[in-house]
Amino acid sequence: MKILILDKCKAVRARIDKVLDNEDEGYEIYHAENGWSGLDILKRVEIDVVIIDVHLPEVDGLTFVEIIKKASDFSNLKVVFITTENCPKVISRAKKLGISAWIPKPLRLNLLLRVIERIGLKKELMA
Repeated sequence: MKILILDKCKAVRARIDKVLDNEDEGYEIYHAENGWSGLDILKRVEIDVVIIDVHLPEVDGLTFVEIIKKASDFSNLKVVFITTENCPKVISRAKKLGISAWIPKPLRLNLLLRVIERIGLKKELMA
C-alpha cells in the first residue's frame, strides 16, 4: 500500500513514517509538507491513502481533498485526517467530502494503524 503523509511538521511526518516502517506490511511512504507538493506526488505515484492535516501552508487540507475528489483519477483515494481541529463545521465539511477517518491530535499511533489496516483490508476485499 502506498501512503502519502501530508503534514507541515517534519517531526509528525517522521513519527508516522517510523511507526508505519516498523509494520511488516511493506508500506511505501511518501512525504509532503504542503498541498501543492502533495498534488505533485499524486500525479506521479498511484497513492492508496493520504494521511493529512487540516492546517497546511498554501493549500489547506480540506481544499486539497476538494481538489482531488473532483479529479476522477483520485476518486478511490482514501483520506485520513489527523489534526488538532475540532470545529464541528470543519469536521462536517470533511465528512461531506467522503473522508475515511478523522483522528484528533495528539496523534494516537495505534488508532492510526488500525485505520490504515482497515482501509487495507477493504482494498484487498475489493481486488
